[in-house]
Amino acid sequence: MTSLGWLAWAIAPGSIALLAYLLWRGGLSGRLLLEALAIGATLGSAIGFAEAPFDLKTNPLHFAPQTIAFLFAGLPEEGMKMLGVAAFLRTHWLARDRRDVVLAAGALSLGFSALENIFYLAGAQSGWAALALERALTATPFHVFEGLAGGFVVASVRPGAFGIALTLAAWIGLAAIHGVYDFAVFAGAAGAHPPVALQRLIAALGLDLGTTMKAALAGAQALAALLAGAALISLRRAPAPVGQSRLARIGRSRGAGWTLGLLLGIGAAAALASGGFASVMLESSDAFLAVALLAVSPLALGALFILFPARAKSKAMSARWRLALAGSGAMAALALLGTTIVWGPSEWRALTALRFEARGARFEARGEYARAIEAYGQALAAAPGRVDALSHRASAYAASGQYAPALADVDRALRVAPDMVGLYVQRAEIDRARSDPAASLADLAPALQRKPGDPELLAMRGQSRLEAGDRAGAYADLSAASREAPDNPVVRRSFAAWDVDAGDFDAAIRDLNARLHDDPRDTTAAFQRGRVWLYKGDAASAVADLTRADRDPGVLYPALWRFVAHARLKQDGSVELGERLVAANEKWPAPVARMLLGRIDLAAAKAAAANGDERCEADFYDAAAKVGSEPAGEVAPLLEAAMKECPTGFIEYEGAKAELRRLRR
Repeated sequence: MTSLGWLAWAIAPGSIALLAYLLWRGGLSGRLLLEALAIGATLGSAIGFAEAPFDLKTNPLHFAPQTIAFLFAGLPEEGMKMLGVAAFLRTHWLARDRRDVVLAAGALSLGFSALENIFYLAGAQSGWAALALERALTATPFHVFEGLAGGFVVASVRPGAFGIALTLAAWIGLAAIHGVYDFAVFAGAAGAHPPVALQRLIAALGLDLGTTMKAALAGAQALAALLAGAALISLRRAPAPVGQSRLARIGRSRGAGWTLGLLLGIGAAAALASGGFASVMLESSDAFLAVALLAVSPLALGALFILFPARAKSKAMSARWRLALAGSGAMAALALLGTTIVWGPSEWRALTALRFEARGARFEARGEYARAIEAYGQALAAAPGRVDALSHRASAYAASGQYAPALADVDRALRVAPDMVGLYVQRAEIDRARSDPAASLADLAPALQRKPGDPELLAMRGQSRLEAGDRAGAYADLSAASREAPDNPVVRRSFAAWDVDAGDFDAAIRDLNARLHDDPRDTTAAFQRGRVWLYKGDAASAVADLTRADRDPGVLYPALWRFVAHARLKQDGSVELGERLVAANEKWPAPVARMLLGRIDLAAAKAAAANGDERCEADFYDAAAKVGSEPAGEVAPLLEAAMKECPTGFIEYEGAKAELRRLRR
């Protein structure tokens, strides 16, 4: 089992145990706790059974993310929990007062969440460990916090019209918080995206869509925690149970609560501080939000352990302890000062370089390669010879079609780190991009010397040999790679590319079927299979796979191929492509998308291209969109021209070659 799997086994049950311990510490009897857990699990199974026909995870009916989040998650789940509290717990014979009902509502929500987690993990396949960790630190506490707030309302309202109205208002409010939480999760699932109006609003405010969704998720967690804290703190203190064992007295003592609360609070606060520092250095909120998603609930839980149940006044600290504390603080300050003097300057240079690298990565992701190159240069000015900065700048140079300086940067990095295999691979990829497969083969030789028999390197060499015209050598390399690692994704995708080059589309489909059976979330394989379906003439299957591959709002290429597939089916794909164009933020190939939509012509699209590689893409998609609607004799020369323009490693080169073969047949 992987280390992540062990961590999941440790944290997921631990999270449930901590929450159950908090509820029991508040004075809830063990029997009522267990019965409330069972009621929650039963209600969770009822919700799961009711929603099973809709299969929300794969979303076959293509519900909008807001529909799934609010209508299928927030409203029924919070309503079912509050109804369960009203029907089973408010009148339970073990519930002595309002306090017991509220705490039992938290236990009911814990059982509800535990069963929901089982459903999620059952379909998670290889990603179960990461999902278990994530839900243990986010969804499980969130459900309990919402349940405590809802239970407080149900336990507090009086019978009558006003009480019913207040309960309904609380249900809508808690469902709205739950809906925001789930909307942030579902918006990026299965190719779904937020509504166009919301995307435009976020863009108008100068915000990033992904960052906004993470902030909404963390904000919903924090709001649920605040409501739960307010509900618990407003309850009167429970009388000390009579006749409890010594272990129970220790477990319910103020010291036990403080110990756990401080451990959780300090750990979560330290993580948040580290994430905040990283975000400042990287000039991006991503690091802080990523930490906040996991730290908000442990921080809130730590505070509840300290504040709830209400504690008596603490005695003043003695002079002896105050002196010891002051001395320890002075020694820690001197140690920190010495560490800063010795290691501070070098670490600061490294952090400065990292900040400029992060800035460059953001520019590169937006297609602003000139600004990315400038930022990487600033990183190298702060830390000359830094391999990561050289490698990143080489990537930006290559993406902008400046292959000579890209190779120069990789060579400079290799002089610093001659045994770094990734640099040889990067150089080989640059050579492929500039249509020099022979140089790519030469670059892969030292990589294979350092990692002989590596299946991915063999697959890459097979791809380069294929592009160099050595189909027999390519097959030998791919066969050797497949013997070493038959299930490796790079190997399978490379073999599928060999099949496509040979014109054996059925074999390519079989290779990609096997890959997607192993990992249904492999969007690269789905994108590749969608293109192969198109080469075979099955545009309907192509649309399905290209939709499956379209997961990243900022990457337009699957959407371009899907538009072409719709055109082959005589369908209007302009609405889908137009919606996707909104999220592209003018990044290439946005001009190509506007050309396909008829907003600009081919000449304008090519004028917007930054280099020859992008001009070849514009020519290819213009030709591909005309296949089937214009005579083959007119389209074939366009595809031939694109094939001559495009580097041999481009999917557009592969597409032009495959389409020409089919047209000629």
